[in-house]
Amino acid sequence: MTVHRNNKNKNYEIRCDYYSQKENCIAGKIKLKKKYIFDILPSHKEEIKIYLKKNNINKEANLINLFKYYNSLQ
Repeated sequence: MTVHRNNKNKNYEIRCDYYSQKENCIAGKIKLKKKYIFDILPSHKEEIKIYLKKNNINKEANLINLFKYYNSLQ
């Protein structure tokens, strides 16, 4: 989690960044967009597409559940 402070307006912005790592690869940042999810999870696209229609991935718990679901398809 990253907290940015704008000194001018004394506002805070909290950002969470998510990373994923496949076997023997460097971890990469995950963008919470459907197109990007299809790129990083290339197999089982139809199953993932159906899952994403039912579940919103803009919440951390749902993103974790997506990866659990994807791993169960392997």
